[in-house]
Amino acid sequence: LRKEDPMNGGIAYVDVTGIGTAGGSAVTVAGLYSKLNAAYSMGGPETLIKTIENNYKIDIDNYVIVNFESFKSIIDAMGGVTVDVQQYEADYNYKKFKIELPVGEGVTLNGEQALCFCRIRGCDSDGDVSRTRRQRQVIDSIISRVKQASISDLNKYIDILLPYVETGYSEGQILSLGIKAVTGGWANYERKQLCYNISTCSIYFKWVFSR
Repeated sequence: LRKEDPMNGGIAYVDVTGIGTAGGSAVTVAGLYSKLNAAYSMGGPETLIKTIENNYKIDIDNYVIVNFESFKSIIDAMGGVTVDVQQYEADYNYKKFKIELPVGEGVTLNGEQALCFCRIRGCDSDGDVSRTRRQRQVIDSIISRVKQASISDLNKYIDILLPYVETGYSEGQILSLGIKAVTGGWANYERKQLCYNISTCSIYFKWVFSR
């Protein structure tokens, strides 16, 4: 979930799937007791939105859906992402996905490698804590690339991304959000991670973007 707070000049991102039991929160989906991450497959974005609104009492205004192909394509268009890869992560990745990753600090991953890197799980004692650490590395690198991009580069990224995106926003609204992101300095917000242990030993993640 993403929330813009114009009064305080901040943006908050919350991963609601990290709340509760493994695989997502145990919630009521269309009258059935199930996992939150099953809601989309049971009825698409409308069912997922209603499930979050009904179970967490959060009003959701709109949605954006991207898939693995869009993720890989936009990273390739940017020339890759720069992250730190440890040997055990590369070993596990090759065993799991049969994709080789370079090892070291500040290595460059292409789209397919970055996707595998984000999906690594099961090789860390802290579970999703390390998985989200890897995901944040990729997101931070994408933000860094966007900050350095020219207007023509940004137009190219948008042209590549839009065919893969399903959203309730109109094209005009997407362009408006893009302008706000550039003029509002969204990429310059400080990024923090807040972790809370709960009774199920799962982790709740909240990324706070603040000035």
